[in-house]
Amino acid sequence: MKRLIGVVVGLLILCALPLANAEMPMNADPALTVTGSASVGVAPDFAVLNLGINTQGETALVALNQNAALMQSVIEALEGFGVVGKDLQTNYFGIYPIMDYNQVNVDGTQKMLGYRVENTIQVIVRDISHVSMVLDGAIAAGANQSYGINFDSSKRSEAYDQAMAAAVRDANRKAALLASAAEMRLGALVHITEQPSGYSAGYASLRNDESFTAGTPIMNGTLTVEAHVVVSYQLQ
Repeated sequence: MKRLIGVVVGLLILCALPLANAEMPMNADPALTVTGSASVGVAPDFAVLNLGINTQGETALVALNQNAALMQSVIEALEGFGVVGKDLQTNYFGIYPIMDYNQVNVDGTQKMLGYRVENTIQVIVRDISHVSMVLDGAIAAGANQSYGINFDSSKRSEAYDQAMAAAVRDANRKAALLASAAEMRLGALVHITEQPSGYSAGYASLRNDESFTAGTPIMNGTLTVEAHVVVSYQLQ
């Protein structure tokens, strides 16, 4: 009986060998995979400002009323510089207690000094030559916080298309060089993938203080749009 079982097991193994060999091709064509990269510079044509107003008061209502009055003044100043409503957006609003952690009340709780209200808005400036003027005007009207300036371009997509085409050419060049060095020839292109790419935007930041003077110099520089692709070829 044991001999019969051994024979059956042996036959099953022999039958399974062709299937295993079918899953492991012995003569797969060699392949080459490379990454192509390219970047395109583009001049920014609009800017995004993030401005805020921070007020404090003995009560939340006092701090809130002060903040609302200042924000209304800032919005009117921005509209006076030609910033339209669709280019103004509130992106943060918060009310916080101001605590004195060095003092405690008789009941053991932390002493409260008042409240702080923070209100920030995003401002899109379509005429890039007006950025300095808009920034100065907003601060003069009551904005006392700035969370940076980002420069961007309405031609970003066009620049990215150019960078992506150049990235494919870069991949072709690398593949040809490597194939030649290996004494082989490039065959058919079998796979190409676009990789997530970075977009380097111009950036500036500042905070309002006593040293602020009108005519803040703002340099918009040049934006860099990058593209990356992964390409695979057969080798011959």
